[in-house]
Amino acid sequence: DMDDRIVLANMAVEAGAKAGLFTCDDRTRSYLAASLGKEAADALTGVDADEGALYSRTITIDLATVEPMVALPHRVDNVMALAAAPATAIGMVYLGTCTGGRVKDYREALAVLREGGGVGAGIRLVVTPASEPVRAEMQASGMLREFESLGAEIHPPGCGACCGTCAGTPVGDVHVASTANRNFKGRMGNAAAQIFLASPAECARAAVTGVLGGGPKERA
Repeated sequence: DMDDRIVLANMAVEAGAKAGLFTCDDRTRSYLAASLGKEAADALTGVDADEGALYSRTITIDLATVEPMVALPHRVDNVMALAAAPATAIGMVYLGTCTGGRVKDYREALAVLREGGGVGAGIRLVVTPASEPVRAEMQASGMLREFESLGAEIHPPGCGACCGTCAGTPVGDVHVASTANRNFKGRMGNAAAQIFLASPAECARAAVTGVLGGGPKERA
């Protein structure tokens, strides 16, 4: 879906690419029609590779086989399977930004929070929607209210604490589980914080249990 495409295009750079592009197809046009109107969307011309274009290398990945991963401090390529990662006590969870702050992401996280009974004692959960349309949809659906009732802090849409410029910046040498796109030292405005990157569902699970990694047995 478009939310996943946006994340993959964004994070392609962290995987070593210069850019990440998706072919303009019917799904793209439906997405544009919903925001621009059908007439305006139909007037747009997609940019595709030339017919018969040659490529130096083709890599095929079956996304269904990709297991949950975690990026350990302080590099985005310091990655390992979440199930193999050592159990780490988490003091703050950050759900938001362009890579993990869309409605689909929050639905996944909210399901985990509901099942777990809300934010665990002593854990700070910060929710920062990626954009105003995302915030408005969450408001209209009651998601923001439910997040608050489960113990989350709601912040204005935007980059927020991802780059350490707005409210929600971690305090002290806390371990942070984040859905953001980067975890470099000092990235969130606090060089003492240890930032771990994971999916919305796994970050929400850390908000409930206070632990990231270690496998289900250790988290329980």
